[in-house]
Amino acid sequence: MILLAEFNKDPWDVDKANMTLDALFELWLEKKAPKLSDANPSYLMKTAYGHCKSLKDHKYASIKAYHMQETIDSCGRGYSTQWSIKALWGHLDKFALELDITL
Repeated sequence: MILLAEFNKDPWDVDKANMTLDALFELWLEKKAPKLSDANPSYLMKTAYGHCKSLKDHKYASIKAYHMQETIDSCGRGYSTQWSIKALWGHLDKFALELDITL
């Protein structure tokens, strides 16, 4: 209900069919990241996104779980960075679902 009220106050113009990972991330940063808890500060999500840049121009709806897992496996970092990447994918998936972007 809160999200619907916010949307009605400031509707997001979203081209669902062509929404890329980069566009979704930028919109998520604007709309959702400021509301993150201290457990997931936005600077960690921005750092995690740096490990997903290889997919930035892909349409979000075409990104599969194995693509997401590959960003985690190939990051070359420790558990905390891998956890941040996984958390970011979770945030983006939830946001994409709210915007009816996912298939």
